[in-house]
Amino acid sequence: PPVGYVGQGSELHFQGPSPVAAQGTKAAPARFESVVVLQRLGGSVWPTEIELRFQGGAIVRRSWDGVARWIRYRITGPKLLSAVADPDHKDLLDVDVTNNGLTTEPDGAAARIWSHKAHFWAQNLLEFFSMIGFVA
Repeated sequence: PPVGYVGQGSELHFQGPSPVAAQGTKAAPARFESVVVLQRLGGSVWPTEIELRFQGGAIVRRSWDGVARWIRYRITGPKLLSAVADPDHKDLLDVDVTNNGLTTEPDGAAARIWSHKAHFWAQNLLEFFSMIGFVA
């Protein structure tokens, strides 16, 4: 059964977990409904592969013919981690490969790399100015 706020308007109420799960018996694994929408931005039409990665290591691959401007995949199961179009990089005519994938959780690795580079150059600039006696 659904857990959380259920109903509409004056019938909205909170429905907790089932009493069987609350008694300490083994609860069913969490199931998520994931929706992935893919959009073809250019005018070229060619088939492509779609890769969906889920929590627990499950990987689902689907084929999309690319004729429609967009397609929606709706999957129920473990939590979706990422969706990637053309994961094997077979489409050599793709102009912008940076928009081929999306993750559900943000990855701060790129921000950390750029902040470390900015810190490095700021420190070198300040050391240079102190070396030539520019600091008051």
